[in-house]
Amino acid sequence: MLTLTDLPFSFLDQLLAYSGFREIFCLRKVCRGLREYIDTTKPDLKLTQLFITLREDKLYLTIQFREEQVVVEYRNGYGSNLFDFHCVVSDGEVVKTVKGERCMDKTRLKSLKLSQEAKYNEILFEEQTSRNLFERLEECFKARSCRLQTTEINLQTFSVLQVLSILPYLEPKNLKIIELMLPTVPYNKETGLRTWRTEKLEELEQWQMAVSLKISKDICIDSIMNFLHFTHVCVTFYSISGRDLLTIKNILLDTDNVHEFFFKYKHLYHGEQFFESLGRPYIDEQRSLWYFRFPESEQILRVAHWSDSAMMSFHRKDDSSVPGNAVVQE
Repeated sequence: MLTLTDLPFSFLDQLLAYSGFREIFCLRKVCRGLREYIDTTKPDLKLTQLFITLREDKLYLTIQFREEQVVVEYRNGYGSNLFDFHCVVSDGEVVKTVKGERCMDKTRLKSLKLSQEAKYNEILFEEQTSRNLFERLEECFKARSCRLQTTEINLQTFSVLQVLSILPYLEPKNLKIIELMLPTVPYNKETGLRTWRTEKLEELEQWQMAVSLKISKDICIDSIMNFLHFTHVCVTFYSISGRDLLTIKNILLDTDNVHEFFFKYKHLYHGEQFFESLGRPYIDEQRSLWYFRFPESEQILRVAHWSDSAMMSFHRKDDSSVPGNAVVQE
C-alpha cells in the first residue's frame, strides 16, 4: 500500500507549501516519517508578524500568519521556556505546536515588535523581567540556522545592550525600519537621566543598511554622519552642535537619499552661527523656515526650527509648497 511518505519529496514539499500552520501540525501527527520530514525540512509556516507584549505577570505572543492570528500566553514562570512553547491559545482552542525556533526558521516577517508595560520601578523591572526576556530572545535567534528576515523591528527597550541582543540576528538586506522606544514604566526620579550611546549600533550592518530610523530616547552621538544614510530620521539628541547642523544641510543638498530628518534636542551648542549663515527666515506660526533649491531640480530643502520646543527638521519637498513671499536660496 502506498503511503504519504512513499511519495516523492517534491510532492510532499508542494503539499506543505499549500498547507497552513494548523494543517502542518496535523500532518506531524500522522506518522513518525512525516513528523521527521517536517522537522527536518522546516516548511515555511507563512508567519508575517510577531508581536511580543510583556506585562507585570504575563507575556503574550501575537503571531500573525497570512490567514490567521494566534495568541500565545505565558503566565508566571514563562521565562524558563520562552519560545519553546507547547500551548497556543486561540479562541479557547488548545493546539500542540512544534518548538518556537522551528516555526521561525524559514520565516520572512513583515514586522517584529516588542512592547513592555510595568507597575514596578524601572530598575526593578529591568533586572527581574526585561533582561530575562531579551536573554531568552537572543538564545532563540542564536539557535536559528540563518538570520531572521524581517522588514521592520520595533523595540521598547531599556538599554542599547538589549538592542544588541536582537538586532545583529536580523538579516540586514531585508531590514528597512528600525524603531527603538523606552518602555512604558512609572517615572522614578532615583534612576536619573539615562541617555544612550549608539556607537555599537552604528557599527552594525543592520543599522548601515536600514532606510528609516526612529528613536524616542535621548542619544549621545560621536558623528552625525552615521545618521545621514537613512531616508527618514526621527530622533532625540541629548546634544548637537551648529557644526552638526551645517553638515546635515550640506550633505542633504548633495544627495538624494534623505527625505526627512527630524529631531528634538536637549542642548544645542553654537547654533547661533548656523542660523546666521542661513540668512533671514520666513516666520510661519511658531517656526522659522528657510528654503534651499536642489541643483537642477524642482525640489527644495526646507529647514524648520521650533526654538520654543527645541525641535528641527530638514525636509525635501516640492517647490510648490513654498509660500509666495518666502525666499528660495539657490
